[in-house]
Amino acid sequence: MTRRWRIALLLAAIAAVWAANHWRYWWAPAYQKQMVDQPCPDDPAADPLAVPGDVFGICVHRADNRRLAAAGLRPELVFYGDSIVGDWDELQPGLFGRDWVNRGIGGHSSAALLPRFRQDVIALRPRAVLIEAGINDVIGRGGLIGPAEYLANIESLIDLAQANGIAVIVATMPPVERFPTRPRLAPYPRIEQLNTALREMAARRGAVLADFHAALVGPDGKTPRPGLSLDGVHPSAQAYALLEPVVRRAQAALPARPAEQS
Repeated sequence: MTRRWRIALLLAAIAAVWAANHWRYWWAPAYQKQMVDQPCPDDPAADPLAVPGDVFGICVHRADNRRLAAAGLRPELVFYGDSIVGDWDELQPGLFGRDWVNRGIGGHSSAALLPRFRQDVIALRPRAVLIEAGINDVIGRGGLIGPAEYLANIESLIDLAQANGIAVIVATMPPVERFPTRPRLAPYPRIEQLNTALREMAARRGAVLADFHAALVGPDGKTPRPGLSLDGVHPSAQAYALLEPVVRRAQAALPARPAEQS
């Protein structure tokens, strides 16, 4: 076999391997996505949590956003983040709805919060937003990320809120005993590192701090007190009952609206 034929066969083999790994992006229906005029279903019976391809959750809260707009309601506080706030209204029914609005979505990393911030927070014209995220960043659920990128995402959310006249409450990550999906990953060192940075960021940016970690942590300073976690990560109903006054104190510490100032 001549050298030219060997090179040709090698190139053909490389092309075959590339095609085997990339064909689905061009031909498989599941990967043939494109921009559409109405990405969210209008069917009120459709499950907003099950819209195919809605990785940023833009459809999840759209119907409730429209409800608030149609009623002319402006919430006092929007809870914005991952499942730590997203699960709250299930365990404390009646707490959210008008003055407090929940816009958390389970599984969201800090990067996933940026695309929907305008529709789920700014468009509601609240007095304040509580920003909570980080657990999913620590376990890399949203993709490769470092502490600097995580903190930049949180700071970008603060930028967006303050540029639109919305006061900010920054929540620390609650204590975690273990990550069920990542049993070899020790939660405390990274959470402590990021919470220290969040406390500094809140002070530097003129935001109010809601220290979820301090409210739930046990005597060891690392893990939640007994009864305050469902699975080692997510707060229990008892934990949310302790976090509610933390948020109310933070809300009371917010700067007055311009019309309220003397």
